[in-house]
Amino acid sequence: MPCSEVQLARSLMGILESQLVGADFVALLRDPHSRLADILPRLDMYFLYSLVWSVGAVTDGAGRRTFSEHLRKATQVVHSLEHERLLKLERSSQIPDGGQSVHEYYVDGSRWACWRDKLRTVAPRDLLSGPSPASSSLQTFVPTTESLKIARLLQLCLAHRLPVLLVGPTGTGKSASVQ
Repeated sequence: MPCSEVQLARSLMGILESQLVGADFVALLRDPHSRLADILPRLDMYFLYSLVWSVGAVTDGAGRRTFSEHLRKATQVVHSLEHERLLKLERSSQIPDGGQSVHEYYVDGSRWACWRDKLRTVAPRDLLSGPSPASSSLQTFVPTTESLKIARLLQLCLAHRLPVLLVGPTGTGKSASVQ
């Protein structure tokens, strides 16, 4: 999907900011027992999640695989900075491989978690807040990892008044997720 570099950067920063002002992260910052070693990896993880769901979200399946490969390679090497400084992400901050795309993971507290594992614990009524339990659309809605991803991003973006554009084939749950 065509998208300007400025819009990609704006999306990345919007998603990142939404996570940084979230209750979990603010509580971590305010905790007098928190150490920099607890905070920095979370910042790295939030940045990577934001990068995946901004820059890495405007591609098709093949583009996601390519993006995933490049991101993993970029985060596993040591980068040389000016003044002979080095930059390397801690292993705990890197998105796990597990043979899956980087799009298959989200930040859960201080660790990466797989959407597939979360799917096992989610009921349709927890995923969709719009329809009532008696609604036929809720009875026929089957949660998938994709609907979990959409719901998480929608909650994050709408809570912070960020614009959202959902695209995809008919019947993939876009309208059900928004309702």
